[in-house]
Amino acid sequence: MGNPIADPKLKLKFFSTLGEKYRIYVYPGFDEVMITGSVTMAIATNHSHRVLTNEGKAYFVPDKFLYMMWEVEDGNDIPYFRF
Repeated sequence: MGNPIADPKLKLKFFSTLGEKYRIYVYPGFDEVMITGSVTMAIATNHSHRVLTNEGKAYFVPDKFLYMMWEVEDGNDIPYFRF
């Protein structure tokens, strides 16, 4: 039996990130965190992110990042912006 993505009390709306090559979060001081293999993510009301990867790793990304960047795979009609 698999784990649920999130506790229902959190009321998060998850959407697919399939087709992303990577996502990079850039923090003050320009430290970077790169996540590869993401399959779904949610943005909370406080702007923090929850990201789940195809390896079953879950990431909580605090809202203090300056910006994020990502690249989507070519040739499969995945929009760059889905949120």
